[in-house]
Amino acid sequence: MNEAAPEQQTRGLGEYPASLWRRRWIVLVSLILFPTTAFVVAARQDSQYRSSADVLIDPSNVGATVLGAPDPSIYQDPQRFSDTQAALARVPEVVERAARIANTPGVDAAFVLESSDVAAGVDTDLLRFSATNRDPRLAAKLATSYAQAFIAYRREFDEAALGQARGNLTQRLGQLRAGGASNTALYANLSNRERQLQTLELLQRGDTLVRPAVTADKIAPTPGADAVKALLSGAVFGLGLAFLLEVIDKRARSEEEIERRLGLPLLGRIPRPPRFARKKKLVMLRDPTSSYAEAFRQLASNLEFLSADSQARTILVTSAVTGEGKSTTAGNLAVAAARGGRRVALVDLDLRRGRLHELLGVPPRPGATDVVLGNVVLEDALRPIHLRSTGESLDGAGKGDRATGTLEFLPTGASPPSPGEFLAREGIAAILAELSEHADCVVIDAAPLLGVGDALSLGAEVDAIVVVSRLGVVSRPMLAQLARELQRLQTPTVGFVVTGLKATTKRGYRRSTAKRKIGARRVALD
Repeated sequence: MNEAAPEQQTRGLGEYPASLWRRRWIVLVSLILFPTTAFVVAARQDSQYRSSADVLIDPSNVGATVLGAPDPSIYQDPQRFSDTQAALARVPEVVERAARIANTPGVDAAFVLESSDVAAGVDTDLLRFSATNRDPRLAAKLATSYAQAFIAYRREFDEAALGQARGNLTQRLGQLRAGGASNTALYANLSNRERQLQTLELLQRGDTLVRPAVTADKIAPTPGADAVKALLSGAVFGLGLAFLLEVIDKRARSEEEIERRLGLPLLGRIPRPPRFARKKKLVMLRDPTSSYAEAFRQLASNLEFLSADSQARTILVTSAVTGEGKSTTAGNLAVAAARGGRRVALVDLDLRRGRLHELLGVPPRPGATDVVLGNVVLEDALRPIHLRSTGESLDGAGKGDRATGTLEFLPTGASPPSPGEFLAREGIAAILAELSEHADCVVIDAAPLLGVGDALSLGAEVDAIVVVSRLGVVSRPMLAQLARELQRLQTPTVGFVVTGLKATTKRGYRRSTAKRKIGARRVALD
């Protein structure tokens, strides 16, 4: 009995390069498409220029210095003060003033606000006024005008505060003189403060334009830089999509994975069929000396060796689902065994989609169902198959073959209304028993195990079971379910045959490993 591997299997590190190689076209397309698109889009954009002007902002309090009072600016956060000034520069009055200073047609407050920005320096008392435009001269003019507008706004703001304070003092002094109190201590104190405010107005320094905008740098388009960034983005996108699709794709991709999940030994590797074999032909009949046929001869030898140890005469060939190549495998296996000198009986018991008669070029009736129903005897339903291929010598032996044996084929016959119940009849068991008496080997093609119970009905009537699995068709959940179904059978499953391997040379084919790509293109074999 076979021991099924656990349903959930962790992936080895060696499988990730194979996954990436299978999806390499996604990565390559992303690596080409992303930077190419970014380069073309950037090259079609209009040129953009950026110019900047720097303003030194003065956080000190001149009034406190003149009056001998402590300067409150030493207690405030310098970065907060710079950020506050940058925010102050974006008020509508400053922006409108910048548009007036620029004095350029089409430049208004909204235009200045949209095409400029103000950034506070880090660990410095500088404000940077920047402007962007297609015209480098206009960009420089806007940046300088914006800086000048802010300086003027700040100066007027500070002067207005001093002027209002001095005006209040002047009004109060006038009231004292009118009341005859010009010789009082209060009058002298207020008069002294008025003179100090006049001095402050003269000493008011304010902000300074330390670097006007003279030139402008081209900032866009940058096709080269954009292409490099897009290349990195394409690599991340391509790799991510490739691995995502690999996670979503549950198909088995290597013979090692099938072997691990089924817990069965590998009996043979069958490459993709050549063109003529895809046209309803058995390669062991049409071209038995080809490299493709050699794979079936090796399979027949392996099974003959196992049969000698286990005394297995009736072998059931099945698969998980359709499209995995079980019919062509069963047919070619039977022909290979017969060409090796054995007496072989090939029976098509896939009563739902039997097609061995098409591969052998014989009519489907009469067949097994007709024998069970008593419409014909077994000898009349059996069809002898001539083993000599086109262009082969008349002695019937292929190049390098042993003495050719015999091959008889029993087709399905009429389709019964309930194939599963029909296969459970004693007549089917009697046919298989009779065939095994006069044949060295009986090869049976049965329906897939998953979805229908036809093969389960035949399990008790055969000596061994061979499973056919096609890479790129059978999925990991299917393999887990198939392992459970095989465990239910009392008949031992001797191993599995992997199909769909990619041929590499005329004399051989590439072995499937986790590090090599298995062809994903499906070929309808079943």
